[in-house]
Amino acid sequence: MNLDPAKIAILRAQPVASPVPGELRRQDQVFFVAADLPILPTLETIFDSTCQKPADLFCLAFDNEAAFFRAEELLRQIKKNFRGFVLGRFKMPPSGVLIERAYAAGLDLLEIPLQGGISKERLEALDYACTVFPLWSVIGTLPAASRFGEDVETLAERGIVPLLSLDGLSGSSAENTLIPVFKHLVRTWRQRKVALKPLHPLLSVATPLVEPVRRRGIVGLLDKVDDARLHAASDLRRLLRVREVEASFESAGL
Repeated sequence: MNLDPAKIAILRAQPVASPVPGELRRQDQVFFVAADLPILPTLETIFDSTCQKPADLFCLAFDNEAAFFRAEELLRQIKKNFRGFVLGRFKMPPSGVLIERAYAAGLDLLEIPLQGGISKERLEALDYACTVFPLWSVIGTLPAASRFGEDVETLAERGIVPLLSLDGLSGSSAENTLIPVFKHLVRTWRQRKVALKPLHPLLSVATPLVEPVRRRGIVGLLDKVDDARLHAASDLRRLLRVREVEASFESAGL
């Protein structure tokens, strides 16, 4: 990903926020899905849209555990019927049981906002999620401010993808001070070899970062093959994980 400074002013004026209750919103290759939406009308709307242009990422937002349980079947159906990756944004740090259940339901990526920086409770949830999800599939989102530079590095060191958000940033942050903040983020990704491909659609719409131009010809074809490989590997890993958990329950007589 490369930094486009011109996008900072645009995103500060119109930040990309989580969906509000009852909202289904598409921005480029990303669908933002509220947790309280009815299943069938939502699937029909997504289907109609993806027939015209495929979506690569579905972002569901959960305010609390009850919101996840309400949306669990919707999550399963989105994963079953559409090819994009599915990201779940938990505003509260989810319990270990909930993390396991979300992964089994079809969640590919798990995000926890860190508005005030890294806290013990949220870091514990992120660390546990790293034992369940594949490497670089757990995300901690910090405010785009220079004081969180060390937190960016701490997250990456633990196998957690650090992200920066412009949403809710105070107006006192000058645009020219945000450029080095995002440059530091990109530099950290490169140093830690963070795998970002499933997140490219979100980064393109919600951050001042731009995805490299998709190549054509044989190289472009190989990119598509790699995309298919990522999906297949993710689905296989989930299947094996679920079977492992089921086997442990059976051996324990549960």
